[in-house]
Amino acid sequence: MCNKLNKEKKYQKTLILFDMGGVLLKLDYNTFYRKVASISKTMSESNFKEKYIKSGIELLALKGKIPTSIFINKLKIIIRPTKQLSYKDVKNIFQHCWGKPINEMIKLKQQLYEAGYVVGVFSNITKLAHELINKEYPEIFETYNRRAPRIYSYKIGSIKPEPQIYQTIKGYKNIIFIDDNKNYLQVAITQFGWKGILFTPFTDKAEAIRSVHNNKISSKASFRIANSLTSLKNHLQEFGINFSR
Repeated sequence: MCNKLNKEKKYQKTLILFDMGGVLLKLDYNTFYRKVASISKTMSESNFKEKYIKSGIELLALKGKIPTSIFINKLKIIIRPTKQLSYKDVKNIFQHCWGKPINEMIKLKQQLYEAGYVVGVFSNITKLAHELINKEYPEIFETYNRRAPRIYSYKIGSIKPEPQIYQTIKGYKNIIFIDDNKNYLQVAITQFGWKGILFTPFTDKAEAIRSVHNNKISSKASFRIANSLTSLKNHLQEFGINFSR
């Protein structure tokens, strides 16, 4: 009995963190840009993308610096400054930024929890996106344990790769972070001693925040690249994760 309890404690000291967009949920910013261009009739996809990124409104919303109402109003003006759009119209347009859940990754998250590990969600996300996605796909944010970390940038007031958001995660001896952005993993590995796995199959290179945060390559031993679910599982095992427990 004592050995079993010691083993439980050992597993509970390991945290496996999942990014949301590109890891648990497909992103589709090109469809968002295309949808706006079709509605605007005065802007091309590239024109809108440039204006949207330059406005900085998504970055402010990701940090929780502006309320949803202001984000929606500013987005309205960019989309069609001469014609009124309803809140619902803009919300529906904004939802084109993402697609369906990545079901195999959600199953992996649950499998890791069932194997005795703590799983968490660590995401740059706006309040509006969190509310809309959680309403339709709550399984994406599930950690199966109310005490497990669910770290959302708009609540913290800080985004990856800023150190402040990483500092909110404490109390674990071993942290493995799965993300689709090298720069975010680089900070986790070099500044906080985590292990990192770059998950590439669903990376959306058109994501607005990527134009602000350029990728950097890590050469650390605690860094791996996974181009499939199989390779991801293999890298987790290399980092000491036991699926057959």
